Order: sequence, then C-alpha cells, then structure tokens
Amino acid sequence: MAAIVKMVNGLFKMKKWAEWDIQVDQTPQALESRRLAAPELVHKEGDDKHLYASERLLKQMPVYQSDKLSKVQLIFVHDRYSANEADSARANLMKCQGQMGMKSKEMQMLCLPDCKGNTQKIQMAVDQFID
Repeated sequence: MAAIVKMVNGLFKMKKWAEWDIQVDQTPQALESRRLAAPELVHKEGDDKHLYASERLLKQMPVYQSDKLSKVQLIFVHDRYSANEADSARANLMKCQGQMGMKSKEMQMLCLPDCKGNTQKIQMAVDQFID
C-alpha cells in the first residue's frame, strides 16, 4: 500500500494533477462484500435439485398449459443483494410470456429485510406483504 501511495503522491506533484486537489488516504478502507444470490425456480424435480432462473433456462423449460399462470399473482421474493437478478428474471419471464402469447396478473416484487437466518422476521415481512 505504501508503494501505491508513494506513486500516486508522485503523480500529484505534477503540475496538471496539482490543479485537481486530489488526495489519497494512506489507511485502506475495508469493504464487506458477498456474492449475490441468483433467483431460484420452484419446481417438481425434488428438493435436492436447484434450478436458478436465467434466460437460457426459461427458454428451455416446456410450457404445457398457461391457464394457471393467468389466474395467479406472481411474487418475486429476493433480498436487497439480489434485487437486480430478481428484476432481470421478471423481465425475462415477461419476454417469454410475450413470445408465447401468454399473460399473467401483475408481478409483485418483495424485498426481504436483512435478517441473516431470522425466519420470524422473514415470516413477518411476508405476512405484512400479503395483508
């Protein structure tokens, strides 16, 4: 880190860089990150098989009858880290429906609170959303 600070400070001593008044903090900041969860499909293949929603998978899955889909309201449940993936899956599903001439009721998005395994908090959020 010291070598980077020294190099950047050397750059800042140049005439053009001095005009910008940019400074480098010598102590690095630690950022917490994690891998985003992919949306998962509910299916009848068994509990040991996980299917994650992707455009390729949605295109490959056969649709035998869409009557049930047009009569129910779909709810995409996600946490704050996977909002983009859930929105992408919703958009992909809407595109697939359009290509097949299918319609469903409005799709709702439910963002779960940060609870790290607190199932009671999750249940309360779901109950509040449904009511």
